[in-house]
Amino acid sequence: MASQATRSLQGGARPLEEALAGIVGCGPGLTPAGDDVLVGILAVLGSSLAGEAGAEAHRAMRLAVEHLAPRTTALSAHMLRQAARGFLGRMPHDLVAALASPSAADALDRAIGSMAATGGTSGADVCVGVVEAAQAFLRPRAFGAAA
Repeated sequence: MASQATRSLQGGARPLEEALAGIVGCGPGLTPAGDDVLVGILAVLGSSLAGEAGAEAHRAMRLAVEHLAPRTTALSAHMLRQAARGFLGRMPHDLVAALASPSAADALDRAIGSMAATGGTSGADVCVGVVEAAQAFLRPRAFGAAA
């Protein structure tokens, strides 16, 4: 799910809303796994560390999320809308910051541990979204790799 959404955000073969339509509401629970993954992606895209490409992708994803939110649970729809507006909890922000600071391995371990321990599987699903989006949108700036 995370790679499918990220590929669409990068101009993949599938339009973004089409890709997200297969993710929003996917999985069990009050906040389905697909929605949690998207929250993780939004955390990266909403970060200033994602640059202009991340900001553009965030705007596109916000529009798609607003349209698709009715496909999921009321709680998850609210969570997705809030994430799309940039209102996330501290843990996703801490995780993105730790990923962007490769010299802080202890901080990254703590951020992953805290996030992954949230909910039944929600925190781990958010981590998946963060890591996937970070590879696509943070790598050139934060990790020093070529684009």
